[in-house]
Amino acid sequence: MLAFIFGIISVMLAFLVQYLDGLFQVFFTLSGIIGGPLLGIFTLGMSTESATEEGAITGALITFSFLLWIAFGQPRPIPPKLPTTIEGCNNNVNISDLQITRTHSFFKC
Repeated sequence: MLAFIFGIISVMLAFLVQYLDGLFQVFFTLSGIIGGPLLGIFTLGMSTESATEEGAITGALITFSFLLWIAFGQPRPIPPKLPTTIEGCNNNVNISDLQITRTHSFFKC
């Protein structure tokens, strides 16, 4: 029964995703900002025995502040709107214009 409820919730969320573009962008930006220093601390701990707690925290804070500056500290240009129609497109290709050739056979008949 629990799997059925989670399935229904997942289907409803799939339909709501189209209205949450900005929220997903914020989520992925923040998870990248937080995940970078955490991955650095994990890698440092797995690769060396001489790292200290003070050094790991200092490195994580410096990395965290640098990533915040990259993500939010500079103005971004407005992305251009790309055309969504094929009006004025002179690239008319029919399926009969395509020529399919077999260059190599993996199976010997």
